Amino acid sequence: MQSGDATSSSAVVWAKAASAHDGGGRLVVDVTRDDDPGFARARRFTGPAATRATDFTAQLALPDLPAGAHLLYRAGFGEPTPDRMTVGRTRTAAVDDRELRFVWSGDTVGQGWGIDPARGGLAAYTAMRALAPDFFVHVGDMIYADSPLVAEVPLDDGTVWRNLVTPAKQRVAETLDDFRGCFAYPFLCPEFQRFAREVPLYAIWDDHEVFNDWWPGAVRDDARATEQRADVLARHAQRAMREYVPLRPSPHLYRSVRWGAGAELFLLDGRSYRSPDGENLEPGGSAFWGDEQLAWLVRGLTTSTATWKIVATDMPLGLVLPHTAATERAPATQEGFGQGDGPPLGRERELATLLSACRAAGVQNLLFLTADVHYAALHRFSPERAIFKDFNTFHECVAGPLHASSFPPKRTDGTFGPEVLFQVAEPVASGSGPHHDRQSFGLVRVARGTHALTVTLRSGRGALLHEATLPPRGPR
Repeated sequence: MQSGDATSSSAVVWAKAASAHDGGGRLVVDVTRDDDPGFARARRFTGPAATRATDFTAQLALPDLPAGAHLLYRAGFGEPTPDRMTVGRTRTAAVDDRELRFVWSGDTVGQGWGIDPARGGLAAYTAMRALAPDFFVHVGDMIYADSPLVAEVPLDDGTVWRNLVTPAKQRVAETLDDFRGCFAYPFLCPEFQRFAREVPLYAIWDDHEVFNDWWPGAVRDDARATEQRADVLARHAQRAMREYVPLRPSPHLYRSVRWGAGAELFLLDGRSYRSPDGENLEPGGSAFWGDEQLAWLVRGLTTSTATWKIVATDMPLGLVLPHTAATERAPATQEGFGQGDGPPLGRERELATLLSACRAAGVQNLLFLTADVHYAALHRFSPERAIFKDFNTFHECVAGPLHASSFPPKRTDGTFGPEVLFQVAEPVASGSGPHHDRQSFGLVRVARGTHALTVTLRSGRGALLHEATLPPRGPR
């Protein structure tokens, strides 16, 4: 069970039947304030049935909820008695001025690192839960559909990492049921289950929900699989994601939500509309977010009256992220925005358009949150340092992985003037796993009244890595 995509008046509750015996019944949700643990004042909502057609999952958008409320909910299927309903907690967005606290990260169960119960399972979720955040933003790679698990992984200290393994996680995902199995896998972990029941979720996707570095129309070359077409696999992946993740009904994955006076959150889709990976040198630009989403984002950022405009995107903005390395026969191709110092080219043109529009509208206090590169960092983008200068200073914070291999820091691209304010040291070894405690997540706090924003980076076990407070600039 899990809640998510909360607004000031609604929240989505998702649940999966515990067994096929419970399947076929409609989802039933009771909701009340958190000062009513006996559910004496609860309202009951009935949703769709959990059937084989949805892998026995169902979700329901709860309407007309009080703003800024801490709520209890319980869910079951059919005509459940209270003892057969599971209890969780959720929150709705505030409309007034109060403190905001939330966590974000990405990259769960990657590079062959699954659930080892003896090592705390998906331990980063325990550390995030301990901070009692208002919500969690998963900024991509919720699953690794292209990264199977094996039962035992020998470690460099002579011990063995012992994965829980399911049939769906023993192979590269190709069928709808394979992708469903990938999304179901984290719920085998009690620590993840507790987190899911108590912390509302906002989620976006990146590449590993389908396969590494995919774009629309891509065809992979993976000898482990039969189906190689990204468009076929992406349809399965998005259906499974919509079945397993509490999402508002919508034809697209990008969306926004206002959380009080201090912040508005913009959640982007960096996969569905992007151009193929190439040299990324087109003078007229190429797509990362695509025209429609970019126009929506420009409108949202330039009209928002929240002090902080916080953008959750699946890849960092100012790093060089190659898709393929240069060879004697072919130049390097790029997976992200950048390709090296110079004027905005290729996908950088979209970013330049966005930043110029924000500057023209007087937008300040822009913060990007992301993951993808498997290390923690804080970057400041300043026109004084940049080749392209038509923008106001903004920040980007990178976290992750939550439960995957860690990797060394990437090279910055000087087009938009990124300055590395913090980044973790190189991992124990490239590809080091969760046992090395190089996992990470971030905590954002927006103070009541002053709206000072403090961003804290923590290890997967909760240890402090870095903290910085960003005072807001100007009225917007």
